[in-house]
Amino acid sequence: MFRNRILQRMGQVILVVALLLAFASLCVGAAVRNQDANDRVSCEASYQNTGQVTDKCAELLGGR
Repeated sequence: MFRNRILQRMGQVILVVALLLAFASLCVGAAVRNQDANDRVSCEASYQNTGQVTDKCAELLGGR
């Protein structure tokens, strides 16, 4: 009985860790997408203001 309780607790811990990893993965993915969007907006504004594009911005803006 004690052994079953330990196995049950281990299963719960593994489940919680898996859920935390999934949540962290979603948060990181959202942060990366948000940063990419911010970079594109910044590059577009820079291009409109100066007419020049850095290599990084050229990749983001589709090779202008």
